[in-house]
Amino acid sequence: MSRTVSPAQPVPFQVSPALRHDVRNHLRNQIFDGTLQPGARIVESRLARELGISQTPVREALRELEQMGLVVSYPNRGSSVRRIEPQDAAEMYTLRAHLETMAIQLALPRISDDDLATLDGLIEGMIDAGDNQDPELLTKLDTQFHEFILECSGHRLLLRTWQSISPLNWTMMTVVRLRDRNLRELAERHRPIVEALRARDVGQAERAVREHVLVLGEKVVRDLEKIAESRNDERTEHGTPG
Repeated sequence: MSRTVSPAQPVPFQVSPALRHDVRNHLRNQIFDGTLQPGARIVESRLARELGISQTPVREALRELEQMGLVVSYPNRGSSVRRIEPQDAAEMYTLRAHLETMAIQLALPRISDDDLATLDGLIEGMIDAGDNQDPELLTKLDTQFHEFILECSGHRLLLRTWQSISPLNWTMMTVVRLRDRNLRELAERHRPIVEALRARDVGQAERAVREHVLVLGEKVVRDLEKIAESRNDERTEHGTPG
């Protein structure tokens, strides 16, 4: 008796998450350090050739960057670096301040001595990264510090909402924008938050985290405003409409 053999189903090509993430991080770093300026086009085929890879991981990386708000894509025009306006930064930092204030209210009665030791360790790691002039590591540890407090709050939806605003990207942008600030100083700014948690003083903890986020946010907004003013001055000088 003959048996019908079903044709083999093609195995879909799977993009390596590691490769996609490498491309994403490569582009993200170029955006933050100014190598890729706002408005710069990112051509998939050209970037793939430069990196010696196929266009698939490049396309996936660009999709992730678009979801993060760093890249915009247009039909038949490809992708370009998104221009971050002062209002974008102002909205993000004020929202983050509210989310982290709520988180610290919820975390304070739950946080243990071991949790405080973890936060102390993250600060020490940030200080070491700052002394070694490693802004990328400092940024990662900075984000872990704040995320750990969100986790200690026990509020899963609050944590997911905080994660959705891509705090790692904004923290990296803060470090890059505030070039005049000492990296060690940026790390030390986390100590008042832990001191307030250790004292079990909810009011002090709220003020510490709110000031921590908003003061840096205001500096980033001012930096972006200066960039926007310079851009407008150039347009005026060259008679280019805004």
